[in-house]
Amino acid sequence: THQRHRHKAVAAPTLPFNLLVAKPVSRADFITNPEAMEAYWKEWTNLENKGVWKWDTLVEWDTVARDARNASPPEEIHFGYLFGLMVEKGSEYPVGDARRKFKYRVVFQGNNVKDQDWSVALFNEMASTPATLEASRCSDIYSCFPDHTVQGRDVEQAYLQAKMKGPPTYIMLPQELWTDEMWKMRCPVFRLELALYGHKNSGRFWQDYCHIQCAKAGFTLISENWPCVYFNHTTSMLLIVYVDDMKLSGPTKHMDETWRQLGENITLDKPAGDTDGTTHTFLGCSHIRSQKTVNGKTVECMEYDVSHSLRKAVAKYEEAVYTVTGQLPVLTPTETPFIHEETKDCQMRAPYTTGPFVECPCCLHTFSAEEAAKTCT
Repeated sequence: THQRHRHKAVAAPTLPFNLLVAKPVSRADFITNPEAMEAYWKEWTNLENKGVWKWDTLVEWDTVARDARNASPPEEIHFGYLFGLMVEKGSEYPVGDARRKFKYRVVFQGNNVKDQDWSVALFNEMASTPATLEASRCSDIYSCFPDHTVQGRDVEQAYLQAKMKGPPTYIMLPQELWTDEMWKMRCPVFRLELALYGHKNSGRFWQDYCHIQCAKAGFTLISENWPCVYFNHTTSMLLIVYVDDMKLSGPTKHMDETWRQLGENITLDKPAGDTDGTTHTFLGCSHIRSQKTVNGKTVECMEYDVSHSLRKAVAKYEEAVYTVTGQLPVLTPTETPFIHEETKDCQMRAPYTTGPFVECPCCLHTFSAEEAAKTCT
């Protein structure tokens, strides 16, 4: 049976850019900005101080590649480049807010890795499995128990707290960091010592390291099917790990000591903007604790606030639409940003016509019964 669908707005122009959360900053812009350059050199200094590479491992790539090929049996080694990304985090917040800052991140160029024969390097399949958002919600519910609370921490350069594993990996530094000795070499490289961002397996190396440190602090996995969610049966503390963000809920009396134990081998930092016990930030969302009286009883509540990000996203959307069409979009007020699950009275799920209609059993699109009588056989 042939059924003609209603016309689609497929000719609408595509938006000129993606609407991202962190604002990218070009090199031409950040090299003239003192705050951005401070973040730039802070990143390189941190990498050097943490021992991502060691200056005494400087060697010519041709030398290590030849030695690897001539080894018995031949040894596999990898070569890669480093590059940096400058963004302005929290650009949706007003100027002067502690959550708005420049951040420079040096990463390993994982899409251009060569082996000792200058062929494309192959990697074993190793995936990291961060906690789910459902786990975060469970943590919030658990924090609403009597005498419980919840706090968050950022893991400072999480991946760099884990050592590199697998085949030896050598990196070339950007030329602005080259020494006089390096300028005399053809292809100067250093041995990569730590799991730098961008390497295909760095996430897994960090997760393995984090799991060991959580176990030392008395935590055990809740389930193998729910990774990176831990519980301490002695203190009744619940820990959520999402890559480099940690969220801890449980009895208030054990909170400080638990963070201290976790911080013995993991460098933690309190998120900017977390100023009191009622507000904390997790994955860019402000979590606000409050109390309300319902039917004469006091209940604990958790409010999720991403209004700053939403305002910025809407503003960028308006700007993008205006750039393409020359007109500002019409924004319709709604009670909730989500489409109602119930389809009977939901305006967004209303049929194509107000009269009799036919629904396609395949895609659930609708068209008028009159049109169906003309086109369907």
